[in-house]
Amino acid sequence: MVFKKKIICKKLKINFMQSIIVATDLSLAANNATLYAIRTAQITKSELILFYLFKPVVAEPTSSDIAVINKEQALIIKERLDEYAAMIYDVYDISIEVVVRIGDFMNEVDLVAKEYNSSLLIWGMPETSFEDHLMSETLSDNINRLHLPILTIPEAATFKGIHNLLFTKNALHDENEENRLLLNEYAQLFEANIQEHSICNTYQLTESNASIESQQDVSSLNEINAEKIINAIHKEAKQNSADIIIIPNNEFWYDLLKQTHTRNLVSNSNFPLLCLPN
Repeated sequence: MVFKKKIICKKLKINFMQSIIVATDLSLAANNATLYAIRTAQITKSELILFYLFKPVVAEPTSSDIAVINKEQALIIKERLDEYAAMIYDVYDISIEVVVRIGDFMNEVDLVAKEYNSSLLIWGMPETSFEDHLMSETLSDNINRLHLPILTIPEAATFKGIHNLLFTKNALHDENEENRLLLNEYAQLFEANIQEHSICNTYQLTESNASIESQQDVSSLNEINAEKIINAIHKEAKQNSADIIIIPNNEFWYDLLKQTHTRNLVSNSNFPLLCLPN
């Protein structure tokens, strides 16, 4: 079902978001992510795409009832989503459309993003099942597949506006010009401040017995260093009252995010994490 709003408002400085996808399974974590998506859609005057991936029941080929069961379940879920979307439309006065698909999660999100010209994917992150939520892949892998910024909202995060953005980068990697432009667009759009945090400095602090110049490969991280770096980023975020932590997608971050212990640390954070595409 589609709920459209006629927008009459002052023109924004920029408006590069035609639509925002929020992935939901109607869980508490997904509902929290939906709240972030609603607020973002209000600010950017974007349409909200409420995306649900239906997982059909699989049974033996001889089961004649399985198709009927799947159809009934799909209809029930669609009705719940339509009711949810209607409530969002009435309360928050934004355009919203429900999209239900069957298949591979990332493939279907990619198709929906192209169909609706989406500029951002938002999803929730349960505290105890981060790996499952990323479909058993690293966040970096998913960004590479989608070529779309992904905003991950921890279940414990509370929306208090978007005023301060913490951009974390590895000083030894060349900066992506497109990411810098995108970062500046986000800052303008939300009228937010940008604080930059260099991982080079963090690494020097965590490696007291060796200087940065003596490191053979800073992008090759072990589990201990990954934990220290994430903790340092969280500390920086708290000191700067960051509403969102932003990271670029490069070899350094790929190595960092693939650490199992690091993923657990991220999933227990209260800071939303925005990953920019490569």
